[in-house]
Amino acid sequence: PEYGIKEGAIEVYRHAGGTWTSELTAFGAIGSTFGEAVAAHGDRVAAGASEVFLNGTGYANVYRHASGAWSLEQTLVGAGTLPDDGFGYALALTSAGLFAGAPGDDTHGVNSGAVFTFALSGGAWAQAGKLAPGVLDPFDN
Repeated sequence: PEYGIKEGAIEVYRHAGGTWTSELTAFGAIGSTFGEAVAAHGDRVAAGASEVFLNGTGYANVYRHASGAWSLEQTLVGAGTLPDDGFGYALALTSAGLFAGAPGDDTHGVNSGAVFTFALSGGAWAQAGKLAPGVLDPFDN
């Protein structure tokens, strides 16, 4: 996440025949801390960037391996996220979808936190929900 001017980077390797080979190198926006959270499942890798320079909101890039190559499938941002929400600080990628933590979300008070859920449908990712249980208090993150 601190690579360059905090733009961050990820590198995806594949192990075959006793050798590791780099297949994807991706960089984030300047000041984004891209790669501080990484999740993988099947033919997809997701990388989060919770700090975006100049008041941008955090994001998560989803990459897909198809036809022998990696490509950016989609950039995800939680609906209504703000610059200090930390969207993308934590990620989980499963067969059910992608889950992105936003510890600074203020749904139940300052920095109470939330998890945004995304589902893949028809080849596109869409936000499926936002988990912000009422038992959260300010600064629970």
